[in-house]
Amino acid sequence: MVAGPFRYNPSGSRPTEIKYDFSDLPVSLKMIETMMGYNGEQAPDPIPGIIHEALHEAAGFSDIRGGFTMVSNVRISADKKGILLEDKLLLTDKIVASNLKEAETALLFLFTAGIQYEVRSRDLMNHNDQIKGYVIDVLGSVVVELAIDRMRQNLDDQLLLSNLKMTNPYSPGYCGWPVSDQSKLFSFFPDGFAGITLSESSLMSPIKSVSGIIGIGGTVRKRAYRCEICDHTTCIYRNLL
Repeated sequence: MVAGPFRYNPSGSRPTEIKYDFSDLPVSLKMIETMMGYNGEQAPDPIPGIIHEALHEAAGFSDIRGGFTMVSNVRISADKKGILLEDKLLLTDKIVASNLKEAETALLFLFTAGIQYEVRSRDLMNHNDQIKGYVIDVLGSVVVELAIDRMRQNLDDQLLLSNLKMTNPYSPGYCGWPVSDQSKLFSFFPDGFAGITLSESSLMSPIKSVSGIIGIGGTVRKRAYRCEICDHTTCIYRNLL
């Protein structure tokens, strides 16, 4: 498992596994407040203090890991609503497919913040500490997304040297892409990769896990997310961008 910088290798057939420490990620009080709905405002007391407590605890129990694999020869389906990778058709719908139509390589990723976020959150709520339990839950969502962003930043620096660019990441469950397609993404990784498993109903464990795809190519563009055309109102990017 790679704990530090890693290399972009489009021809690599084996997934690259990555591990981050909590301190590697720019988690902030402001991010958590924003995700809780306090857009542009400081949360009222005692919430800031509870967030600081949660940040301190999470530094000790986070298990942030994941990774990616590369698939070349990306093709868009004839109806322009799917992406063909090897012998699998990802039913991404047109929003995701249109953003990856110029991709030469697909980067598939899996990441998790670790199981202790759900364990700790559930324990707090069972003991009537609803606010802190909710803060821990929100923090887990932020952490896993920041881990993906950290991976992207590392790759982006390397891709520039080859005149390549990246699209935004897209995940099943968003932009019309059904959650059931996660099984197709998982098929490109070894069983239990990064400690993440998938149920028969396509739910990931640990819960604070994310799967998805990023397009790579010389002419792809990183377009701004258009939240107004997506019906997923709980998306982290809707709140943080």
